[in-house]
Amino acid sequence: MDTEIKHKVELKDRINEFYKKNKIKLYAIILFFIVLATLIILYKNNIDKKNTNIAENYITAGIYLNSGKNEESLNIYEKILESGNNFYSILALNIIVEKNLISDQKKILNYFNIIEKKTKSKEQRDLIIFKKSLYLLKINNSEKAIKLLRELSDSKSQLSILAKEAIPK
Repeated sequence: MDTEIKHKVELKDRINEFYKKNKIKLYAIILFFIVLATLIILYKNNIDKKNTNIAENYITAGIYLNSGKNEESLNIYEKILESGNNFYSILALNIIVEKNLISDQKKILNYFNIIEKKTKSKEQRDLIIFKKSLYLLKINNSEKAIKLLRELSDSKSQLSILAKEAIPK
């Protein structure tokens, strides 16, 4: 029993000694983790605010489009495209193409390229390439469209069957 008490006292002394020697390091580590957690929370909050703002802009652009204010709507959709938001950028480009808000084909193809580069998942990238090829077919640039469709059909994409069917004969 006496040895147990000595062992507990020695352990307590060692802990106290370790604390006294490394007090500054321990406080620095704790402070580091507090600052890191704060920065992560602020970063996530900032991303959420940006996403909310882009969503509100998307809705506003849709309202402008429905009320016949195509110019204002187009400006907002272009800002959304430039934001690089994975979800709303694709939707904005779809509406621009579907409603023929831009007549400059080079500009639209440039938007396709921008979104294609910023898209992270293979499935979304394949979908963008498929839509781009359909747009190229629509504007009578079948050579580039067929090339994209063949690349897509040769890949192990989920859209390879659709790409094969979309290739003009």
